[in-house]
Amino acid sequence: MPIQKTTVNEGFYSRRTIPVCSPPSADTNWVTFNYDSYYRQYNSPQSRPKPDPLDRTVLAKQTTSRLKPSRSDWTYTGWYWDYACSPKQKGGIYGRVKGIGEYVPTMPSSTVDWQTPVLLELSERYVNIGSSLAEYRATASQFYEYGKAIQNGWHRWKGLKKGRAKLTPCSIPAAELAYSFGIKPLTEDLFSSVEALALRSEQPIHIDVHKTVSEYSKIFPTVSGFTNFQRRTMRSHRINFRFDMRPSALGIFNVGNPTTWAWELIPFSFVVDWAIPVGDWLQAFDIIKKINNVGGTRTIKEAYTSYWKVYNTANPTYPITGEIGKLTYKSHERKLASLPVPPPPRWKPSLSWHKVYRALSLLVAVNQPCRKYSGRRM
Repeated sequence: MPIQKTTVNEGFYSRRTIPVCSPPSADTNWVTFNYDSYYRQYNSPQSRPKPDPLDRTVLAKQTTSRLKPSRSDWTYTGWYWDYACSPKQKGGIYGRVKGIGEYVPTMPSSTVDWQTPVLLELSERYVNIGSSLAEYRATASQFYEYGKAIQNGWHRWKGLKKGRAKLTPCSIPAAELAYSFGIKPLTEDLFSSVEALALRSEQPIHIDVHKTVSEYSKIFPTVSGFTNFQRRTMRSHRINFRFDMRPSALGIFNVGNPTTWAWELIPFSFVVDWAIPVGDWLQAFDIIKKINNVGGTRTIKEAYTSYWKVYNTANPTYPITGEIGKLTYKSHERKLASLPVPPPPRWKPSLSWHKVYRALSLLVAVNQPCRKYSGRRM
């Protein structure tokens, strides 16, 4: 691949001595300082027939980076005795520093999990009702609390002036949990199943998935000789896949994977999913066995920026700190589609406001006063 770059030579003296009585000043300690301020690696333009289909071609990785080092001007770092003076006097010593935080971006070791979101979206298209049926059983006790809350609300409204059927704080969380994890997903899956059967009854089934999955990170590493160091990274995967689903005697309507049912039947498994998405991982594997073929492309883009200041402590009383240096890096490549196999689930807690709200509802619903109010053991 062709490479285009701009190399800069900024050699410098790192020490300057300014005497009082014996001029001129002297610059010493020469430092060789060469770097590439611009670097680009790209694909050569080619004359070739237009590919068919156009969206199924590969693109080798192209990169572009720009580098600005951190520099300091002459700064006072100390003094020395100038014996040429009578009597002797103090002369000044000045220092200069330049530094490059890094030539090559230091990418995080973790990789973007694009497989699981793609498979989950595919699973939503290929309706799976088995998980919701298991979830319905797991939350059957919450329907009791939901019905009681509705009944209490009705009596409260009817006998508002008489003050009958007093509501408690346990009624609303129980109703919220019953709706969020019982009625809502079951109703949505049933409606989707009927709609899918009505719109598509013939085989084979082709499902197009277009999705972008991104990951951001920001860290503040400790690097010797530098201060105020920070790294920012963004990775994105743009998925344009067409899935050919495996024909089935059940058509698009199916009852899912018993392993997924087992996970949904575990009490409060959805709480575990907030931090470690075990349920999503099982559901992603559930849809893989229904895939017959996959085509399309996956476009990967990376953007990286790091900042730093060169730091010299030759004289602790007068440390030298340079201006801000910067490295920017961008890359772009395109690969052909491959079967997305989800990686094992990892610890990645979510703090979205809705999940926090449900967690608070859960804490209220399982505490001792609510268990006493419900008249049963939770």
